[in-house]
Amino acid sequence: MRRDEAEEGRTTGKTAPMNAWLLAAVRRVGRAKTVKGKSAAVLRSARSLTGASGGAIFLGEAATSWDVAAQSGLEPKTIDRLGTWIASADLAGAGAETAALRKPGFLLLPFRQEGRRPTPIGAMALAGAGRLDPVVQRTLLEFVGLVRAPLGSAVDRASLARALAMQRGLLKAARKINSSLDTERVIGEIISLAARVIMAEAGALLLYNPISERLEFKVAHGGGGEAVKSFSVALNEGIAGWVASRRRGLIVTDVRKDRRYYREVSEKTGFETRSILSVPMITKGRLIGVIELLNKKGRADGRFTKADLDLLNGLAAQAAVAIENAGLYRRIQDLYLSTIRSLAEALDAKDPYTRGHSDRVAGYADALARHLGCGAKERRDIRYAALLHDIGKIGVSEAILNKPGSLSDAELTAVRRHAEIGATILGPVDFLGEARELVRHHHGWFDGHGQPGGTRGEAIPLGARIIAVADAFDAMSSDRVYRRALTKDECRERLLRGAGTQWDGLVVERLIDLLDRGLLGNRGLSGAIGD
Repeated sequence: MRRDEAEEGRTTGKTAPMNAWLLAAVRRVGRAKTVKGKSAAVLRSARSLTGASGGAIFLGEAATSWDVAAQSGLEPKTIDRLGTWIASADLAGAGAETAALRKPGFLLLPFRQEGRRPTPIGAMALAGAGRLDPVVQRTLLEFVGLVRAPLGSAVDRASLARALAMQRGLLKAARKINSSLDTERVIGEIISLAARVIMAEAGALLLYNPISERLEFKVAHGGGGEAVKSFSVALNEGIAGWVASRRRGLIVTDVRKDRRYYREVSEKTGFETRSILSVPMITKGRLIGVIELLNKKGRADGRFTKADLDLLNGLAAQAAVAIENAGLYRRIQDLYLSTIRSLAEALDAKDPYTRGHSDRVAGYADALARHLGCGAKERRDIRYAALLHDIGKIGVSEAILNKPGSLSDAELTAVRRHAEIGATILGPVDFLGEARELVRHHHGWFDGHGQPGGTRGEAIPLGARIIAVADAFDAMSSDRVYRRALTKDECRERLLRGAGTQWDGLVVERLIDLLDRGLLGNRGLSGAIGD
């Protein structure tokens, strides 16, 4: 028998088993439901057919950026190099005859949708496959041709699902950031949601200061932490400055090659930045700031995409409105606070012996509220109520308030009514609705006595119980017209004597703990709003 006839016989003998292998392999791919499942099935089959020592499959929506859909037997650095190589390869036109490219140690097989212009959807790289038998090579190419359709369909479905998920994420983010009027909380929510939805390793939000005409780092997520807050950049400085001055988004795929990159931030924070997605926040034609996301996750080349840019632009538009609203709310709160201060000062002017009393009580009450784990909103109401807890004394005669001797029964009744009078005075002020009830109950005793009577124990609002203890402590520790200030030990003794009857025992315990640790200093009104 001639040599060519013998070779033909061996080839024919291999064809039937290969056809059976091909049918089984394609069926396994078809049974998988997800992109990763199908890709893993393709890679396992290709490795078993060729004897490859490892491999990876890269898939995506664009010919310049790919996700790692499956990988085995390769080091992460090798996969990164393959991703870079594949991103630069001509997958649409390469390998017209063999549908394969070779790189030292690797065999690259493109997945492409055929037509007048073949469209790449990805590629498979096999390591250590060596020189393939002609039958094995033909079977491998046929296998790649058969699985490209189910892989392409799976990629399309995944892309649609990802787009829908991103839109849902955007809507959720918009609802969440618009649900808060606390500036610090708003910007924290914005950057954490943006990094999570767009899958970035880290991010930062910079606010524009129109006075200094600089962008100031306000919050960082995932990298840099507090260190980044010490930085600010001019409108013509860095990538953020470029984006702010031109008011349009930017994708930087490799910061090492971009002269606009502000390297000092990375040097200060120790965070390695490779790629950046940056967009401006603008509302009503006004620049609010810039959002930056760093290092795209889940892609072989680490690049942000046009879809990421579009999504972040949408989020930035929502963020700009939310930040502006929060700033407006803050200014309104500051106006309210000025009103409260004026009312408290009016009371101090009426009773000079208690000048500063309301401010001190507010400081003590806030320290207690913090120690008891109260939230920002509850603490704010407690501070408002503490500042105004004695506002009802405006309706009490100065002669009674400044009387050096004992008060008559009628005079005591007039003084005791000041809590109810105060609540009535605050009645028309809507934003003091919660504080009003704390003013009403701040002289209620824990055992049910006091003013107004009948309410006892935990039925008395916690804020009122806190103010009652803070009020009593300041009264004890201050000089009054009818007595000198008590010592620290005398204050402790009287508070403990009244714990469980006049005052909430837990609140008394926490005040004494703060007092003993030197943490009960008056904080004034700093941080009263939104912290």
